[in-house]
Formats: sequence, structure tokens, C-alpha cells
Amino acid sequence: MVGTTIKQAEKLPNDLVADEKHSRVNGEKAYVATTVANECILGVGMSDTADELGLESAYAAFKSEAIDINQDYQPKTVNTDGWLATKKVWKTYFPVSK
Repeated sequence: MVGTTIKQAEKLPNDLVADEKHSRVNGEKAYVATTVANECILGVGMSDTADELGLESAYAAFKSEAIDINQDYQPKTVNTDGWLATKKVWKTYFPVSK
């Protein structure tokens, strides 16, 4: 979604919020991973698990699309709810972010 809402590298946000919504798909537990900034949803991905591997896949589209816009993109901060798997994924994707 970031690639459809933001077209210019200088408009990529410095500060992000990442969180997962616990939900159900066809009766099975699922996790909707969202990336937002500036009152705009920039990424949404689904995972069957809330572990690091599942969330890495769910957040991958945001990272890929942001890097397509600016190969050197690095957010200054990524606010998470403290879930360890979420924190690890974002530290892997953008190691300098806090």
C-alpha cells in the first residue's frame, strides 16, 4: 500500500507504528499486521502465527515497497506494542530504527 499512497522518496515517513490485530479467517486464528504513519495505513499483511517468522512475512510488503521508493529508506522510529516478535522483525528490517 505504501507504493500506492506515497510516490516520492522525501514523503516517506520518519516515524512508523506497527501492530497486529488478532482476528479469525474462516474460523482460524489469524494476525493482521499493520504499518501506519501520519493517519494513513501504509501496509497490511496476514499471518497464521504471531511469531517472528510469520510476522516477518506479514510486514515484508511494506519493507519491499518502501525500498522500491527509496533504496536507502530508514525510518527514525518504529513504535510497537512491545511484542518481542514484532520488535525483532522491525530491528531486522531497519536495524538503526528505535
